[in-house]
Amino acid sequence: MSVENAATFISRISYWWFNRLLQLANLSKVRVKRSAHSLHSTFEKQWQDQQNHYEKSHRHEGQRSEKDALLFPGPAGPDASLLCSILLTFHPTLLTVTLLRLSSDLLSLMFPIITRWAILFYEGQPVLDWEGYTYALALLGALCCHAVFQQLHERHSKMTVAKAQAALSAALHRKFVPQYGLSENLSPPAAVISLLAEDIRRVSELVSTLPQIPFSPAMAVLYLACLWRELGPAMLVGVTLLLFVIFASSAVQRRVQLLQRTQMEVREESGKLHKEMLREIKMLKFLVWEPWLQLRLTDARERELEVLRILGYLTAFLMLDRICVPFLVSLFSLAVFVLVDDGNVLTVAQVFTSLCLFKLLRPLLADLTAFPSLLTQGSGVALRHYLQAFGWHWVLLLLLVQTGVFMVCVAGDWLLSVWMGEAKEVQGLEEWRELRCSRLSVYAVLGLLQAVLVCCAAFCLTRGSLRASASLHAQLLDNVLHLPLTVFYKTDPTFLLHSLTEDMYTVDEWLPTHLHTWVSCLLEVIGIMLLITFIIPVISLAVCPVTLLFLVMKSKEGQEFYLRRHLKSLQQHLLFHFNGITFDRWAALQSEVVSGIFLLLVTLFLLGSQRSSDSGTVALALVYSLNMRGALHHFTHTCSDLRKDALSIQRISQYAHMGKEAPWTLTHRQTPPPSWPEQGEIEFRQYETEPCTPLAPAFRGLTFCISKGEKVGVVSRNRAETEGLVSCLFRAVEASAGIILIDGLDVASVGPRDLRCHLQLIPQSPVLLSDSLRANLDPLGQYTDAQLWRALELSLLKERVRLLPNQLLHPVQEGGASLSPGQRRQLCLARAMLGRTRVLLVEDSLPSVDTETEHLLQQVIEREFTNCTVLMMSQNPHKVMHTDRVLVLDEGHIVEFDTPTNLLQEGVWFTQLAKDIQTQDCIKQVNK
Repeated sequence: MSVENAATFISRISYWWFNRLLQLANLSKVRVKRSAHSLHSTFEKQWQDQQNHYEKSHRHEGQRSEKDALLFPGPAGPDASLLCSILLTFHPTLLTVTLLRLSSDLLSLMFPIITRWAILFYEGQPVLDWEGYTYALALLGALCCHAVFQQLHERHSKMTVAKAQAALSAALHRKFVPQYGLSENLSPPAAVISLLAEDIRRVSELVSTLPQIPFSPAMAVLYLACLWRELGPAMLVGVTLLLFVIFASSAVQRRVQLLQRTQMEVREESGKLHKEMLREIKMLKFLVWEPWLQLRLTDARERELEVLRILGYLTAFLMLDRICVPFLVSLFSLAVFVLVDDGNVLTVAQVFTSLCLFKLLRPLLADLTAFPSLLTQGSGVALRHYLQAFGWHWVLLLLLVQTGVFMVCVAGDWLLSVWMGEAKEVQGLEEWRELRCSRLSVYAVLGLLQAVLVCCAAFCLTRGSLRASASLHAQLLDNVLHLPLTVFYKTDPTFLLHSLTEDMYTVDEWLPTHLHTWVSCLLEVIGIMLLITFIIPVISLAVCPVTLLFLVMKSKEGQEFYLRRHLKSLQQHLLFHFNGITFDRWAALQSEVVSGIFLLLVTLFLLGSQRSSDSGTVALALVYSLNMRGALHHFTHTCSDLRKDALSIQRISQYAHMGKEAPWTLTHRQTPPPSWPEQGEIEFRQYETEPCTPLAPAFRGLTFCISKGEKVGVVSRNRAETEGLVSCLFRAVEASAGIILIDGLDVASVGPRDLRCHLQLIPQSPVLLSDSLRANLDPLGQYTDAQLWRALELSLLKERVRLLPNQLLHPVQEGGASLSPGQRRQLCLARAMLGRTRVLLVEDSLPSVDTETEHLLQQVIEREFTNCTVLMMSQNPHKVMHTDRVLVLDEGHIVEFDTPTNLLQEGVWFTQLAKDIQTQDCIKQVNK
């Protein structure tokens, strides 16, 4: 069996064994001391002690400043002592986290020290009389101990943050319950909680970070002392450059945060439009407003993409900071060291020990510079779909550029190792100077080339991600707008809104970053394996088993889950959170095991075998073997992030596979003439439909004819039947049998948009979107101001609009909240008058519309639509007594169809329905 087949076989077994459906009972239980109730009780006790201490001390001393009281115990106000209460609540855990962080940092210092000893041993200048195998085991032991302490620190730190969030959330709930008069079983208002959620997160993270801050300066001083021992004063140049870049990165991050706020405002506006669209999707389709709404959403999307474009270009600097700064720091430090004194000859041990120390020093300095700001505050098909929208040319170019970045980085380190080897063979000062200048020049050129390639990578990533975001959003919006109404009836609007907002946010923000990181880590892992294999050819025998071991361990990650919805209780949240943290650390420890095995094999082959390479090559192999840890760790995490992001792509893509409405517009031959319908004659012939929702009726054998210009009332005890008839005429529901003819033309032979453009509807619930009054009357800009004013005049709304400050440009709030129910209905009437078609459908008004306004509107309809066929939909027979005939529906069948007078005299259903309505009105009057 080949290695590939063996990996597949073992992975499948692991997937079957480990990826079984995860049940709640499989999770580790939360101990009593970690329960939400226990955390809340302990925090409340400490909080009360702080309050009592404040009250006692306030009698004797003046109140201290809020800034002092925020961090240090002492007389403080009720709000200022919050952090002290949290620190006192979790002080045993915080002590453990601090000691683990200190142990992890001290163990990280062992890597450059052991690497230096190993290089000196290989050069024949051993500091101690140890054999090569001893160094290999020492390096492995340091790595294992560091991995254990690091993962324990991460686990305890994240759990401390989770516990602090739980305690603060519980306290917040208790604080706002009496304030808002809520029962104990209810949560505080979501708007209030959302405002404070970010503050809770920041304070919780500060709790775990604050006790560790004092050790960062001590470790930084220790690393600086080691660098001074290697490079002397020249190290100050690298440290200065490092600090400058860190502060510059902070400034860029602040700019990014400002842009993100702007982006959130634009996204909030777009979210409102999406909500309006989903709420009014039925009437938007009937009014043929999809193009206008699509234009508005596309415009909002363009503004959002413009912000993303600027953010994408800012990431170029951040990528330079992450990739090129280590190169620049080593370039300037080493250059100054060799240029200030001709007697300064670099050794392999100096160079690679300094590189390791600078790499360890950078996160410590970043922590120190971030301290003031802290105090002031995963599949293939889906990713293939994203890459296709990204553009395969941009994908290929990005891969090539990223490969170039890594190759240049390796070339720079390789140049250092070769330079150190050549330096031992130079004869005389002049030869050393010539070698120094040539190697430094090449090293600087490589640094410049690396910076150019990083900027190219940022450009490719930005252009491709913007292209993907625009393309996927356009496809998603087009697919959603083309969905038939039956899908909206059956689909939860929250699910649709999540795809239009949260999933697109994931596509815009996280997926490009995760994809870039995944590609970078993958190339780094492959590059390190190839480099080590080139230096130690025999290691290739161990590459396949180590890769197989990594794949087997990685397959266990199928157990990983992500909490993607609000949990019903804080205790259950803690249960999932704690188990998620534990599994995350366990997965990270597995990658440490693989990297440790690989490092052990490399060091054994290098230090334990016969010396066949120069010391520079050995140092290069050791340093890159240590880098494998971080690459594997990030690769594993990014694979998980990509799988999570792929869910958003899958949800976005699924709308493309749903059944769509018939084509909105058909060919020229099938398009009805502009004057259609000329008469307005409507005929149903044995028309039947299937129910689209549980409440919707199934029409059976509807056969009737409405003459041109006739006013017909449609009455049913069930409003769903009258709505269903409207949906049939507008082809929101397709016929299962029979046809509908309008002026002899089968509506099924006409595109839905062409059909709906020739019908007018005055809905029961007026459709008004957050835009100007003019846009709500004429969204497509088809009519002049004079025509709009004429329609407002006929609908008895002209004088009211003239009194508005901006008149036709007056902003309408979402849902028309600034207008009365009667005025909203008048706007819908004015909209229908602008259309001037031969078929008008009028749904019964809402009870909130006053009787006088409704009576006036009925008079306008009778006067202005004399040559129009009108269908009046109602559940009240008394409201259709003025019509020519009345069609009575019951359970999808026609039970009566005659004049109102005849139906009152001879109709059973119509008469009974009228009596029921009259009885209900009498009961309401008595109750009043």
